[in-house]
Amino acid sequence: MFQFKLPDIGEGTHEADIIAWHVKVGDEVKEDDTLVEIQSDKATADLPSPVSGIVTKIIGEEGDKALVGSVIIEIDTGDGAGSPASPADDSAVAADESGVDAVKDAEDESAPQAPSAPATTSSPREAVHGEDVDIRTLAVPRVRYYARSKGIDLRTIEGTGRSGLITIDDVDAALQAASADSAPSEPTEQSPAPQDSPAPTAPVAQAAPIASAAGQRREKMSPMRRATANAMVGAKQTIPHVTVFDRAVVDELVAHRARLKPRAAEAGIKLTYTPYLVKACVAMLKKHPHLNAYADMAAGEIVYRDSIDVTVAVNTDAGLYVPVVKDADRRSLFDIAREVERLGALAQDGKLASADMTGGSLTITNVGGAATAGVWSTPIINVPEPIIIGIGRIEGEFLPDQDKNPVYKDVMKISFGFDHRLVDGVAAQLALNDFKAFLSDPDYLFAES
Repeated sequence: MFQFKLPDIGEGTHEADIIAWHVKVGDEVKEDDTLVEIQSDKATADLPSPVSGIVTKIIGEEGDKALVGSVIIEIDTGDGAGSPASPADDSAVAADESGVDAVKDAEDESAPQAPSAPATTSSPREAVHGEDVDIRTLAVPRVRYYARSKGIDLRTIEGTGRSGLITIDDVDAALQAASADSAPSEPTEQSPAPQDSPAPTAPVAQAAPIASAAGQRREKMSPMRRATANAMVGAKQTIPHVTVFDRAVVDELVAHRARLKPRAAEAGIKLTYTPYLVKACVAMLKKHPHLNAYADMAAGEIVYRDSIDVTVAVNTDAGLYVPVVKDADRRSLFDIAREVERLGALAQDGKLASADMTGGSLTITNVGGAATAGVWSTPIINVPEPIIIGIGRIEGEFLPDQDKNPVYKDVMKISFGFDHRLVDGVAAQLALNDFKAFLSDPDYLFAES
């Protein structure tokens, strides 16, 4: 019997949602047949079968979460490998299978429930789990984050949740135990009276679910929406954002695109402004290579990139995706246009891989087509990139010429957001000045990109 375990489809993914099963119990599958579609917080993937055989068991329903490494399907390969398992094997299988329900179980902890039994801790410093135990198997990400924020080592806690998972209640109980253990003992007659000490810190209360009022309905967050929400909060809490607002006169760019559109159409390319924006980013980073970097705060280092890879935000019905145009500095305008179109199609179909959405130098988010007027914004940086450039709608404006006479110009609104840990204000403005210059003069743009 072959037990198919949920693989890690992204960089450091710990869990995934089961989106759709492509097989059912009793189906015959061949090697490389698609078994299931899953979605993590980083990518969507169809998982192929590594073996041929008959599906004998499916663990988890569509919409359930499963932990990476847990068994989600069993296939009888007919080779006699599925001999009766020993009790120890049964326990291991049960532990693997519990991974599908464990995530759901832990996520329900915030709902009102009877107090659970206190966690078992022999002392605040004594480990219950060995150092060789992967901490990711002890609790779901939310509980791990909570424990880390409270300074609690999960290896010192024995969980009371399903299959031994550590819950938030367990972490709170460990906090109370640690406070009690650190409190001073009562003084004897021979010892001086101790100074007043603050009371032990009470466990942090978990927010109760918001009650639904009349005329409201609830809908479960999709993995992509949840991932976007977590990424946005994490970025705002971690990065000191600064945004500079500016505008570029793009008459020549508009004319250049109009001249080139027929040739692009002959090549089967829909030429938008996005490839020009990618080119402008390339030229800017070539002129300011110190911005093609990111901050590794854990190591106290700045990491400089060798290539220029430009992230292009793509809006879909499922949410926002951030595919990366790799090696943008080595691509022609038409080649960039083809790649943007290819990545956009994958995003719309939910078929982007994790590798398609990592490694960017900076991000372009172009909302111009959706705006009814030229707009500025304060876009949130795509970690760990240091820069995000928001592009508004191109609008006609009357601007003064050298003689202060009003002249009608095509103007693009630009919102230049940067990570102030890595980029100083003057450096950001100088880079933005060049970005504007490249967009205003296509000949200069292609000479430098």
